[in-house]
Amino acid sequence: MEQLKSPWIRGTIHVLLIFWVIYSIFPFMMSMLTSTMIVRDVIARDPKFVPQWLVDNNLVIAIVIVLVMVGIYFLMGFINANVSASPLKRDSMGTSSSPMNPLGLTVLAVAVLVVCGSFLWFTSVVGEDQIFQPTIQAYQGLWLNDEDAIAAFGPVGSGLVVLAITLVGAGIFATLAQPNQLMRYIGLGMTVAAVLFASQQIVAVIGDVRLDDTFLMPNAESAVFVPDWVGILVVIAVGALVVLSVWNAQDGRRATYFGILFVIIGVIIGLPQIIEFAVFYEYFLNTVVVTVCTVAISISIGCLAAYALARYRGITGFLILITALGFRALPRLAFILPYYYFANLTGLFDTHLLLIIAFVTINQPFTIWMLRSFFMDIPKEIEESAMIDGCNRLTAFTRVIIPIVWPGIITTALFSMLLAYNEFLLASILTSTVQTLPVAMSQYTSGETLRVLPTLHASSVSIVIPIIIIIIFFQRYLIKGLAGGAVKG
Repeated sequence: MEQLKSPWIRGTIHVLLIFWVIYSIFPFMMSMLTSTMIVRDVIARDPKFVPQWLVDNNLVIAIVIVLVMVGIYFLMGFINANVSASPLKRDSMGTSSSPMNPLGLTVLAVAVLVVCGSFLWFTSVVGEDQIFQPTIQAYQGLWLNDEDAIAAFGPVGSGLVVLAITLVGAGIFATLAQPNQLMRYIGLGMTVAAVLFASQQIVAVIGDVRLDDTFLMPNAESAVFVPDWVGILVVIAVGALVVLSVWNAQDGRRATYFGILFVIIGVIIGLPQIIEFAVFYEYFLNTVVVTVCTVAISISIGCLAAYALARYRGITGFLILITALGFRALPRLAFILPYYYFANLTGLFDTHLLLIIAFVTINQPFTIWMLRSFFMDIPKEIEESAMIDGCNRLTAFTRVIIPIVWPGIITTALFSMLLAYNEFLLASILTSTVQTLPVAMSQYTSGETLRVLPTLHASSVSIVIPIIIIIIFFQRYLIKGLAGGAVKG
């Protein structure tokens, strides 16, 4: 695509994009502000939307804004100047694309003056009736059970912040550093530590776990106790598989990613043994279990089905695709009675397993159609060459085709995750106690009292933040997948 030569058109497009971004994130920002208010500030006649610390530290915040804007400008400028293999290009005014060109510095200075001047002016003229003292009482009441849990969470919360910074640093280091043996040992050590931490928590409680307390069939009549040695063997088996997968990883990046993943899993499992969380944490765990299992099963089945339908062009494949599309087009209400009858017939009502089955069934047509478009972009000659070199159909699929279409798989998995994560109707009908986050949040939207508004906004922010983190982490694959995701034939 040819670059627009007029700087006025480019500037107009950039301004429109900035306004579109502000318009998109404005509801989320208002939810964040409301979640930090007390009830009196939320229901005040005059809206309060300026935190007290923003006014008290306006000069320091303005300096931070200047540093961030300058840093982003020079970072993007040097990336544009160094990534391109061609010499520095000249724009329509004859200036260099280097970040030190006079026009770019002038635009940066004007932008800094406008943004910081507007911020300082706004914080100096805002009225007292529009300022509120922020608090985290809504989040404390949402996630923690009582005052003792809130007091005990202080040092644990500090440790979690340090752990999060460490994991982010390890992920950045693994992404930027060259693959070497040191990275493999770092990932291996993190993985072993996570497995040991998780095993300590699991073995401590596995002897008291009853079959009717598991997430598969909590309403079953059986009361079989699981012996300790079963839990120990499970932990050893999982740890052995993880260590082998990390040790046989192609480079240290994958090893570090495995370590980060299992550290997060260990923390999620171990935190309830340390802190007495409120019931909202159980809803969070329910959502994680259902979403992860749904995505794993949907993508596993979808890859095989989509690859077969992409290579088979007969009338049978066409009929399967049309049937799947028609099934996906059905409204959610059409699934309620069949699944409710199935749940009562099998005894799976109010279980994670029922939600997983329902979500996989609903999302499967979408994953098949989306993955099929990525597989169709891969020439047949690639897998034929692999089979000539000694691969069979399965090994050619797993070792050659899957790495090529990996960005498309990640993109499809993200969309499937969003569909399962945000599902409300089926989750509310098919469960009574095993609720997911969207269903749990609905209890604050009854409208009977305004006192739950801060808690409602705190729950909405808490639901959105994990998705934002995951999207940021996988945004590189998401962009590749949306842009094509595979080799064009």
